[in-house]
Amino acid sequence: MCSDSAMHEHVWNVNVERTSGELGYGLVPEFRGLGLMREALLAITRHGFDAMKLGVLEAFTERSN
Repeated sequence: MCSDSAMHEHVWNVNVERTSGELGYGLVPEFRGLGLMREALLAITRHGFDAMKLGVLEAFTERSN
């Protein structure tokens, strides 16, 4: 698990007025389908909503992920 300060680095374009942020990811093919990003995204979204008090998190992914 990442520290709180490390988690902040995974949420970009934070807009304080909109209480929103963005996250995105890509994963090389040999690591797809293992649940790695599911685990990571659960932790990052929890941090974004709970610790950072964001109301909106927009996710950008590769279609093939």
